Amino acid sequence: MTPGRGTGESSWWMRGLRNVQRSSERIEKEMELRSHLAAWDDEFPFMHHELIIRYGAGLLASAAALAVYDLFRGNDRKS
Repeated sequence: MTPGRGTGESSWWMRGLRNVQRSSERIEKEMELRSHLAAWDDEFPFMHHELIIRYGAGLLASAAALAVYDLFRGNDRKS
């Protein structure tokens, strides 16, 4: 047994098995998250979860573009 690893982690077979178990846990969590998002969409059809992300990303992109524009425009006024 190697220090810092669980029982059986030293063999390639057990490492492969653990990788499969970890990936299946990730898939289960993703499916749970997707079911929560589907429930949100059913409960609030006027505010779809993808729209919230798009509005937030648009707001962030707009603020960043304005900040860069003001930065360049501010440098031109000083000269």
